[in-house]
Amino acid sequence: MLRVAIPFSDLASGERAVAALVRDIATADAEVELVAMVDPLRPGKVAAFVSEAAARAQVTAAAQDWLSALETQLRSAGRRCRGNIALGPPTVTLRRLAERPDVARIWMAEPHAAPWRNWWRHFVLRAARPAITVVP
Repeated sequence: MLRVAIPFSDLASGERAVAALVRDIATADAEVELVAMVDPLRPGKVAAFVSEAAARAQVTAAAQDWLSALETQLRSAGRRCRGNIALGPPTVTLRRLAERPDVARIWMAEPHAAPWRNWWRHFVLRAARPAITVVP
């Protein structure tokens, strides 16, 4: 079974990636794994003074809302899907996804402040294994 992972860090990015995937014929029989990447705000990291537990609870609740909305869209389009929440830095989550042998493709929406906007990084992403499809 072809498994396509869609990692995202906000609802808008997830919606763009899901919409592009639903339009793609080649992934029609794929199982979609939605991965909400959230990094809790911690004291000392930003000017927010919340406990680690409260920060974790806040981002987990938001990510669960995103997953529910995206799962509904995928199921309405007749796609099999499941979702999970990845806490921590997105770079670590992406690296772990790329290392998983069960993930055949990764679809990502390019955030407006994408660190790979320059040509070289974009080229490296397109040549990655598993294949990464970057949705504008």
